Amino acid sequence: MSAKPTPVPWNHEGQYIFVAGRGIIAICPTPQKTGVFECSRNVEFIVRAVNNFDALVEACKAVEAWQADKPLAYVYFEKVLRPMLRETIKLAEEETP
Repeated sequence: MSAKPTPVPWNHEGQYIFVAGRGIIAICPTPQKTGVFECSRNVEFIVRAVNNFDALVEACKAVEAWQADKPLAYVYFEKVLRPMLRETIKLAEEETP
């Protein structure tokens, strides 16, 4: 895949997803039966997922590279992996503006 995705951070307002300086990049239509609230939550979820994708990939790579049987593995987990995982979780769970 040679094309790159629109750079982060993505933002949202109502049903619109946009990037500052680039304009609207997506519109999340309002569902027929469940209304605007669900649409708003979907937009927030999409933006949060996109904005935190790189952190998630980096955390996964770090965990995958971790060698639990090596000396100082516990220290590496506590000093490197656990903080990285906590920050990734925090970013994924926080509300977007």
